[in-house]
Amino acid sequence: MKLHSVLLTEKACVQIESTKYTFFVDRKVKKDQLKGLFRDLGVTVKKIHSVNLPARRSRPPFKKVIVCLTEGDRIKLYPEF
Repeated sequence: MKLHSVLLTEKACVQIESTKYTFFVDRKVKKDQLKGLFRDLGVTVKKIHSVNLPARRSRPPFKKVIVCLTEGDRIKLYPEF
């Protein structure tokens, strides 16, 4: 299982404030596997939404996943300054 990257668009950054994080993952990853991955990070997953994205010339096929966490849980995406 592999997290490819974090999606940091304007909309995704606004959703982070309401504990929703957007990631690109491998297409073969199931929701149960993602819940286990985030459980290992020490956060509780409330809900997962996923969308399969088709392949394009510039990128292979990915799955876009929006992970909703319970209130109070946060994922550190970048280090504190």
